[in-house]
Amino acid sequence: MRNRYSRNIALTIGTVLLLSAITASLIVAGLGRPSTVSADVICQVTSEALRDMKSVHITISNLEYNDEGRVFTETTEDVWIEFPGKFHSVINVTDVGPTSENSRIISIAKCDGKDFMFVTTDGQGEVHFVQLEKNIPHWPGGDFFGYPHYALYTMPVEGLLQDKSNFKVIGEERVGDKPAIKVELTMQRGSADGEGDATNYLFVDKDSGIVLREELYAGGQLARRIEITSVEMNIDIDPSRFEFDARKELDAAGGRVSVSDHGYTAVANVEELDAVLTYKYVLPPYLPSGYELYEAGYVDNTKLVTNNVPDTPNPVWEQPSFFIYRNGSSFIYVAQDALKEHQKGNPASTTGMPGFARQEIELSGGKAHFYTMGDSSGTLYFEAGDIKVRLTGFVSLEELKRMAEAMMENTRK
Repeated sequence: MRNRYSRNIALTIGTVLLLSAITASLIVAGLGRPSTVSADVICQVTSEALRDMKSVHITISNLEYNDEGRVFTETTEDVWIEFPGKFHSVINVTDVGPTSENSRIISIAKCDGKDFMFVTTDGQGEVHFVQLEKNIPHWPGGDFFGYPHYALYTMPVEGLLQDKSNFKVIGEERVGDKPAIKVELTMQRGSADGEGDATNYLFVDKDSGIVLREELYAGGQLARRIEITSVEMNIDIDPSRFEFDARKELDAAGGRVSVSDHGYTAVANVEELDAVLTYKYVLPPYLPSGYELYEAGYVDNTKLVTNNVPDTPNPVWEQPSFFIYRNGSSFIYVAQDALKEHQKGNPASTTGMPGFARQEIELSGGKAHFYTMGDSSGTLYFEAGDIKVRLTGFVSLEELKRMAEAMMENTRK
């Protein structure tokens, strides 16, 4: 049953990553005004997305097709998100078709702002598997395990649609009874199932700006169609929706469980980090207007365990510290770690991110490397003295660069 769980969670997460433009690409009013919408317009309005979003409830429908063009998997998902860290999703996956058993898997994912739980059951409600991730670092995606709503829904979006080199406007089509702008993502990305290069199309509602549909083509064949069936923003969500009884679920699953502790430890004040870190952190001397320190913490390596077996520390980020800055519902995330001698000047070694996604940027204090991942414009990696730093958040790339240059300058004084 574990293999079946793994297959379905990979399928579902792949589905959501492909449709990650949904919640973040709530491309606001303005797309319907000009007769022809340009990539520049989409970049402009996407940069304003999510700024005032406090909560969202969306329902998603997904159909997957085989090589003959027939549906073999149907997935529906009901998602509640309360920013910055609470999440609840109910996922129904049904195998269909003449050779299937019409089997059904129901998965429930919850995050209460600190811990994350994923439970799979069959159509009769029997628990098949439970995954519990404790003390998740406050980091949206990348090589840290981020909160689920960042990793699965909002993380890649603005990095794609803020840069017009990543997409092009194809024209206009109707999705149901709604006029939509058709956008092709031009980035070369493999499909969720490793099928090789794939082509993605987004269909953006001209009236509301919401992405109504995404279509994935592999080898010219429609492989996946995902649609938003409903969306509500900035609504009141019952707090109990994000709560869970981990012990009850673990007991129900018997031995079919996975428990991990990621070691994120919040501190009462920044000065407490001096006693636990092996390096000296650098607070950003410059912050965009309105942002103030909201939380600081670090990853406690003594807690890095999976099923009570110590994990090998990440060879790149061994003891990252986190500084989270908040402006209303918007956040900036700053992570730092010691820069080892063999990592200096080697961005692949320093960041742990794949080279194909890297874009080199010249700053006044040296080179930085930019990835179209993370909230807002992406994630910026750079070296500041004897530390390595990564920045992301609800701000533009220009603001990230200003923050990076100020931190570089501070370490040279």
